[in-house]
Amino acid sequence: MLKTAGPIVIPITCGVGLIALFVFLLLRNADEPKPVAPAPKQAASESANAWEIPLGSPTEPVQSTPPQPAGAGLERWTLDNLPAGWNPQVAEHLAGFFARMEMTPDISQERLIDLAKAREEIADYLKSLGPEAIPTLSKILRVETDFVNRRFLLYALGDLGPKSEDATIALLDFYTARKDVPGSRSEVNHIVDAMKRLKNDTAYQMMGSFIDDQATSPEDCDKFIQALSEHPRREESEGRFIEKMRAHSDRSVRNHAAQALGKVKSKNSLGDLMAQCDREEAWHVRQTILGTIGKIGDASALPYLERVARTDEDSRVRLSAASAIRRIGTPRAKKILASVQAEERDPKNRDRFQGWLEEM
Repeated sequence: MLKTAGPIVIPITCGVGLIALFVFLLLRNADEPKPVAPAPKQAASESANAWEIPLGSPTEPVQSTPPQPAGAGLERWTLDNLPAGWNPQVAEHLAGFFARMEMTPDISQERLIDLAKAREEIADYLKSLGPEAIPTLSKILRVETDFVNRRFLLYALGDLGPKSEDATIALLDFYTARKDVPGSRSEVNHIVDAMKRLKNDTAYQMMGSFIDDQATSPEDCDKFIQALSEHPRREESEGRFIEKMRAHSDRSVRNHAAQALGKVKSKNSLGDLMAQCDREEAWHVRQTILGTIGKIGDASALPYLERVARTDEDSRVRLSAASAIRRIGTPRAKKILASVQAEERDPKNRDRFQGWLEEM
């Protein structure tokens, strides 16, 4: 019995062992993680609220990252939620330019020469782009960490303003995100300077609304007035400029509002200019107002200018009033200037007046 049973028991035992081993391997494989396919980088178009604005300050030191060869690709940025209209070729070109423009502590003379060349080339390249590049430029603007590189993108978007209102939206969103960031004053100034170039209707409405908004900081109101004074529709903001010249608490705002009226050159503003000049406390703002009256060039202002040129206590203000008389330049203006010159108390002013009379 034992001899007969032996051959049968051994194969059964082995079979059970093999089955147990097979089950164990199956269970172990089931527990191992399976490889997961990477998620595609490009997602649906993002909203303005999803934009990630770099918080670097223009005063922070330049990051010393190793320079990459031109056309190195898009490894420079972490790019997700790409907008509709994203152009990878434009992005790759910009990555190459920015790599060439990297500053390092041990930069060589040869690299400095190439850096200057790269800045010229990127300026030419950006000028060659059309409105279709706006989504790509605005996305890179939000992720680029070098504030100097961001300036190239800011002014490129400004230059695209006459061709597309979308450029205004891109700059407006970036301004809104940066204006309250500590240490960003210099960059905010560049954003508004870029807005000067937009020259479109949405830019006019946007800058006007910021000027009118009492919550706008004096620094930004000042910059927006200067920008709006360069806009083709600036004549429509004559009343806005007069109001800021008369009522704003910041003397720089009042000064640039008076300058803006000098670009509008409307005779209708003469009464407000003369009234403000009489009550203005800052002598340099009074000088600007008098200069604006001279730029308008209307002879009806001569009696007022003569009074200021003769009687004002500040010699600098008298000088500006006389200069405005010279600008008007009529025969009557020349006679008034000659009379003022004969009575002028400041010898330096008298010499200036004499020179102007000889030129006239």
